[in-house]
Order: sequence, then C-alpha cells, then structure tokens
Amino acid sequence: MYSHTLSKVFIITLVVAFMGRASEVSAQLHLRINVGGGDVRDSEGRVWHSDKGFARHGQPFVFPEEKSTEGVEGPAPAEVYRTVRHQDHSFGFPQVPNGSYLIRLHLLDGFPSRSRRMDFHAEGELRLGSVNPFEAAGDKVNQVIVREFPVTITEGQGLRMACLKGPGDDVFEAAIEIIEVAPLPAPEYTALDLEGVSGQDAGDQIRDEVLKLTEGRETRLVWVRSSDPGDFMVRNDATAALMGFGTGNGGGFEIVSGMGPIQKPLLSPDGTRVVFTTAQDNESYVVGWNGEGLRKLGFGFAADVWEDPETGIEWVYQKVSLNRDEARLVRRQLDAPEMEEEIWAKYPANGHIPWLQLSADGTRATEAFPWPKCGVAMLDRPDFEWDLFSNGCWPGMAPNNTGRFYIFEGNHESVSMFEPGDRNSHTVPVNSIPELNGGKVYHPRWSNHPRYLTVTGPQRSLETELYLGRFDEAYTHVEAWVRLTHNHQPDFYGDAWVEPRASDSLPEGPSLTRAGERRAAGAAANGPSVSEKGLIFQWVSSRSKNEVQLEGSDSKETCAGELRGGGAFGRHFDLDLREGWFEVTSSTDAWHERLTQTGEMTLAAVITPSALNQEGPARIISYSSGSAVRNFTLGQEGEQLIFRLRTSDTDLNGVRREVAFGQLEAGVPVVLVLRYQDGKLVASLNGEEAFRTNGVTGDFSNWTRQHLLFGDEWGGDRNWRGNLEDVLIYSRFLADEETAQIYHAVGSQLKERQRVPQVVVDAELIEATPLPDPSELDTYRRGLVANHYRVTQVHSGNAPEEFVALQWAVLDGQALSDLPVEGDVVRLVLEPEGDHPQLKSEWRKNTLSVFTLPSYYRVGP
Repeated sequence: MYSHTLSKVFIITLVVAFMGRASEVSAQLHLRINVGGGDVRDSEGRVWHSDKGFARHGQPFVFPEEKSTEGVEGPAPAEVYRTVRHQDHSFGFPQVPNGSYLIRLHLLDGFPSRSRRMDFHAEGELRLGSVNPFEAAGDKVNQVIVREFPVTITEGQGLRMACLKGPGDDVFEAAIEIIEVAPLPAPEYTALDLEGVSGQDAGDQIRDEVLKLTEGRETRLVWVRSSDPGDFMVRNDATAALMGFGTGNGGGFEIVSGMGPIQKPLLSPDGTRVVFTTAQDNESYVVGWNGEGLRKLGFGFAADVWEDPETGIEWVYQKVSLNRDEARLVRRQLDAPEMEEEIWAKYPANGHIPWLQLSADGTRATEAFPWPKCGVAMLDRPDFEWDLFSNGCWPGMAPNNTGRFYIFEGNHESVSMFEPGDRNSHTVPVNSIPELNGGKVYHPRWSNHPRYLTVTGPQRSLETELYLGRFDEAYTHVEAWVRLTHNHQPDFYGDAWVEPRASDSLPEGPSLTRAGERRAAGAAANGPSVSEKGLIFQWVSSRSKNEVQLEGSDSKETCAGELRGGGAFGRHFDLDLREGWFEVTSSTDAWHERLTQTGEMTLAAVITPSALNQEGPARIISYSSGSAVRNFTLGQEGEQLIFRLRTSDTDLNGVRREVAFGQLEAGVPVVLVLRYQDGKLVASLNGEEAFRTNGVTGDFSNWTRQHLLFGDEWGGDRNWRGNLEDVLIYSRFLADEETAQIYHAVGSQLKERQRVPQVVVDAELIEATPLPDPSELDTYRRGLVANHYRVTQVHSGNAPEEFVALQWAVLDGQALSDLPVEGDVVRLVLEPEGDHPQLKSEWRKNTLSVFTLPSYYRVGP
C-alpha cells in the first residue's frame, strides 16, 4: 500500500501561475510526484511521492549535478531534481476524481541538447508540444523550468498522461504537480428580448452591450447575410448582402447588396473600409464603411488585410487559384491594386476559402497547408517553411506579435490555443454562448484586437447569428459574449474592429526560431529521421507534412491523398484501412520519371494487418491500373507478404516474378524495407533480412503512369484490412546501413506504443443523435455521431453501466445505412475516446440529453 494513495485529500489554499496569470484558488487536491525517484519531504513537511505505482514504461535516470531553480515559482526540493524518468512512458492516476486541474511539469536537461523535443499528452490531447528544456531555459543546462497546462477530467477514469519523444530523441521530467482548481466560470451574457422592439431601440440595446463588452471602445463589425441557411459558405447562387454594425452608427445597416454570393468580408486595419470576395467570379473588392467608393481589387480571393508597420501601406493578401491543385499567394496595395507582389509561387493551401491570417509584423501567418493540416508559415523566410501543428480548420493568428494562434477543432465547438514559445496548446470552447446549449459554431475570426473574436452559430440554420466574444487575459476561455443579430436570416463570416488604445498592453512574443533550428524541430513532423537522398514519396501520418523535395527542384511537393470507402485515421494518425482505402491524389509524374530513369527502388512501410485470412492477394500498396496491369504491388496472402514487380523482363502484371516472404501476425506492426535493383531484390522485416533473390531482373523502362493506392486495387475487390503508416519510396537501392536507419527511426517508436484498454459489450441504444445528411458536413468527408447506450452484457474489459459511444455516420461523403436505432441491442468493440486524439479534428454531431457519461469510440463492427 503506497503512502501516497489519494484517499487522503489535502485541503489547502495556494497561489498558482495559471497560463501566465497568477490567481488565488482554493485547492482540494495537490498531488506532488517525484518522477524517477523515491519519496522526498520538503521544508514545509509536504511529501513529493515516488512515481512508483503511477508510471508505466520508461526508465529512471540521474542528473547528479547541482540544479538551478532561479526564477522558478514554487520549486521542488533539490533532491527531486536529481532524477527523471526518460524514454516514452505514461502515468495513470485512477483515483483523481472528475474536475478541473492545473498540471505543472518540472523539466530540466543536464546536457546542451537541441534534439530533445518532447510531447506531453493528458486525457488524449496534446497539451505541450515540442518542448526543449535546454532552449526553454535560455540555452542553459541544469536549469529548472516549469511548464503548466489545464486539464478537465469528466469520464470518471482518473487522470491519464503520456510523455512521448514526439519530434525529439528522448523525453523526461523531474516532477509533476496535480492541482485541483475551480472550474472555469460561465461567460457573461445578457439575453436581449427584442421581440416587438423598434429597429432604433433594438440597435441601441445591442450597442450598449457591445460597449460594455469592449469597455467603451468604438467597435465595428461586418458579416454576410444570406438567403440560404443550408450553405453557410455562401457558395451557390444565394443572394447575399454585406452587413455592418457600428457603435457609432446607430446599429446595423446594409453596406453592399446585389453582387451575388459574397464571402469572408474583412475590415481594414483602421476599420474604415471593407474588403470582400464574390464567389461567382472570384474577384476581390473594397468598399467604404458607409457603402461608398466600391471598386475592384483584382482576380483572387482576399484572405487578409495587413498594414505594414514601417511604411503604413495597407496590403490585401489574395489567393489566386490557377486550377484545383495549384495556387499563388500575392498581395496588392489596397490603394494601388496595380502594385502586385508575388509572395508564394506554389501556395500549398487548397480548398476554396483561404484562412490566412497574419501577425502584426507580417512575418508569420496561420493557414491550412492544405486542409486539414493547419500550422504557421514563416513569411520572412525565402523558402516559406511552415510548421505543422494540428489538423483542423479556420486557424487564427493573434493580431499582435506574441505568436499565439488557434486552430478550430473538428467538433466545431472549440479551438486548440497554441501558446508562444513551446508549442503549448489547450482547448478553449468557443460555443459557450448559453442560448446555443453547446451547439456547433462556425467562422471563428480573430479581430484586430487579441482579446476579441467573432463566431456564428448555431451552424447551418435560419437562426445562425453573429456573436462577438472576449477572451480572458490568460486565453483559457471566452469570458463574455454579445449577440449582434436577431432575425430569421442566416448571418455568416463575421469580422470585428475594436478601437485600439495607447493603454493596451500587447506584449511582444519570442523572436522567431532560427531557420536551422526550426528545420530540426520540424523534422519529425515530416517523418522519421531517415536519409532524404532519392526520397521521392512519403506519407508518414495524417499529422505529418508529408513533403519531399525532389533532386533538382527548388520547392517541396506535398504527397497528398484521400480516404475512400470506409477508410479512417487510426489513433496514431495512421491509415485505418479495414473497411476502405487511401487514394494518392498528388501527381505521380515527377517521381514516376525518376523511377524509370534509375530502374531502382526502395519501398518502406509500417504494416499492421488486422486479420490473416486475407487473399487475392489483398493490396497493401499498389501502383496499378487494375487487377491485370501494374508497376508494383505489395500485398498480403494469408500470413505472408507478396510482392509483384513489373520490369522489362516480366509480364505487365508482374505475376511471373511474384515473390512471397515474411510471417505476419494479426494486430502486430512490422517494419518493411523492400529494395530492388537489376538482379537483386531484398526484403527486411523489423531490421532483419527476411528474403533475398537474384531471380528478378530488368529495369522499369516499360512502366506506364498508373494509380497509387493503399489498401485496395484500382477498381476495387482487393481490399486489405489493416493499418498503414510511414510509407517511403526511394528511386534508388538503399545501402544496408540506411535500411537499418529506417528501422531504428521507426521501430523505436513502435516499441514504446502501449495497448489501449478495449471493452467488448452488448448494449441497448437508449438515445441516438439524429443521423446527419452528408450535406451538413460541407467540406468534411467523414462524420461521427454520439449515442447513449446501456450495457446488457459484458464480454471483456471493464465497462460502465451506461456510456456514450462515438461511431461513424458518414464516410467518404456517404451516409451509412446500417446504424442501430433506439431500442436495438448491438455488439460494440470500444476504446476510450481520450485514447483516440485523431478524432479531435473530425466532424461530429451530438444532441444527447446526457453530458457526464464516459465517452468511447466504436472501433469494431
């Protein structure tokens, strides 16, 4: 029995630093953990308990040198900082009750390493990303730093944390504090009853609420009022009007109408003009706040309006789409649109609406590269390198130079807020408006002032209204809301201008990371650390950049694709292809040409079959045009891997030189590296040579351009059931040491993975969320619904009596037809939702009347 059992609850009052703001809280629980060491008592008699019994995996490590706690508020005893737990590991604190907590991590490094970049997860979400203790300490060794994040526990399963190498080569922490804090307060909100109130009186009441929210500042808002509630992008032939509201203008008024579908209006930096784009002709326009002076700015979608702080020139940044897959980013002077500058020749953002938003100094911008991969671009760098942070949409950059930004989560209820410096992120609900009852919102837009944002909601409705919100000083929640519109017409695309004041405290953020360091930090976001020579294709995971730079090219190419059929992403952001496949949609022309020139190739992948009774062979990776014509295919036949390669010495199908090798196990990942050059075919599994033959000869001169698919054959009927990740293709035969490097980089990550507790039950569907029509998802191709179940029989695992299960209702844009209805008893294979972080960016619908039940993801049929 450990002395640190949580049955004894400490009642104390303390001051904690909460996301950069000191606030006095009454804490009922304060658990202190000495990571990697034994119990230590501090000078006040408080025990820092050993992590034994809480930790899983990893190993203790000793930093014997003396540590500095200079500048650390509430440091641990010196003895605590002697030990850490390193290598990938996790913690479970099952007795921590539901509630709100502040987690404090005490970090340090005894070596001047820039390669130790660590990710810390709690309750299934990344809370601190790419933390480097040496850099964060100001390039000092043995300097203690403390990093904090909030977490809310709702599922009755205690606190779960994962400490992972992430983009680095190790992970460790010296101490953990778990501090119970008061839940976030409800936002300030006044529900106005404007039924029967005259237009002027209604405008006055709204104006008063806005002025209260903005502390008496003059405030202006613009938005689009549409005639079609079903199209919240305003992309069809719906009529739309550009609307405005100003605290100095006596309420709301129409600025422009009669121009067809209008999209994404943007207020100029001084709030005197509005820039917008018309969907029918993809032209940008500017008009005065009073509706006068309408003029065209030129072809392209207006993404952001930015004022150069040095020259005072206002620039309109535009995405100029050349075709479906190609675009340029340009900027034009607002007052002299003929003055055009090209910013980004091969703009990686696809989709119809650009989400670009710049920092005040114009050096950074948020965007999707392309959707759903959101991150930050460094516009002051000649290569425009960008860092991937998370999947999502509608990212926003704080309109100062702090570097703070957010990414709108797939549930359309909250944003992931990324703090400056250490890539910190935490969830901020943006649907906390009381009258929305937790419904979905859309069009989040940071205003010109970092404390204010606009959203529209509820999503997709005649009652979609415009709201203005104010973040708290620590950016942990929206502390107040005002509703701007009260009508039966949908209002979309809000933007706000709030009068700046000399007294505003808008602190500057940390300086930009040096280019070389940024590349090192982002390397793992693009894939494992392996040779890039001859690398012509890579698809690592859905949260990776998946870029290659072909030899002789001055730009990077994105290796992109689409999930088809019942395909989805797995918990490691890999491809879950048990019921579908993945079609590579980016061009194969350039790398096809390189393969035919060299006549050599290396194919690497991490393969996890979900069953052994697969035949055909079932297609894992296939570069082909159907079941009879291919360039190469990797497949599964029973317990073995099959490889077919077309060369100048084989038939068009590659069957005449088909080879079989390996011994697969269901559910067990295997790292494959397959190499070919004329007269030599070598396969390695998990770092060991598994097959070698000189019986396959010839070059690739007879190859033709075909389709690259994962998980099936072009035309179907050869579906492979399993998970796939880390797919690499080289146009050369890799050396033995390079093959070992791939296994070391990828295999070490696999060894640290932990199995998720799985539950198999029969359960009755008590309350079902109505199934969405695929049109509700708009640009999303997959959608989840939340259903309330009651267990009738447990087959395995520990299951609560009642729970909520997330299950797919729309896949590949198609509604599923075999979902259960209320009263049905069904067999469910479940895993905790918190162990599936990939779901955070997926569209979901939840209309349940229960809010406190544990939530699971249905992973099985």
